[in-house]
Amino acid sequence: MINKIKYALAVALLAIVACPASVWASLPYYNQSLGYTIWLGDGWVEAPDSLTRFTAYNEGLSAKSHGWKAVYSLGDSGNVSLLASELQGKMITRSSIAGFNRHVVRELKKLSTHPQGWSNKAGVILNKANYDASKYVLRLEMDAMGPAGQPMTTVVYIVYTRGAMLKFVGLAPFGDSKGVAAIDAAVSTLYLDQGLTH
Repeated sequence: MINKIKYALAVALLAIVACPASVWASLPYYNQSLGYTIWLGDGWVEAPDSLTRFTAYNEGLSAKSHGWKAVYSLGDSGNVSLLASELQGKMITRSSIAGFNRHVVRELKKLSTHPQGWSNKAGVILNKANYDASKYVLRLEMDAMGPAGQPMTTVVYIVYTRGAMLKFVGLAPFGDSKGVAAIDAAVSTLYLDQGLTH
């Protein structure tokens, strides 16, 4: 009996040593209505009370979402946040995805070329647009206004799944590269119920 206990303790200790600390520091958050699980690292928390803070927030995309369904915040200040929603419609072929990506980037470039001004909270400047075809994810990085009218770095991810298009919007203080890296790391952990589109 004592040998079995020693063996069990040795196995548990080996598992703790063998697994990276980041795995143990992460927690899974499952969103049934949108069909994904996200593993959030140390410092991230689910922040459902913040949904009302972002109710009217528009990150500059003309594509209509069904409203924010989840909010995650990094740290106590909530200066770095990640919002989740579902976009209307579904893209099921590579050509329809490519067409939608072009439409989104074209619209954001128009806003960037003729910004409506930071003073009226409508300014958007597209800095980067990348599509990862292996992950079916369009990533857009922009300078935009936050929900309180403050300049922010905004990172938008459109994830094409078999059943829907999911939209994740990361908000970080303007020029906060560490905040953007934390948002990218969180989104990279997504596990989708319906899997990626074909």
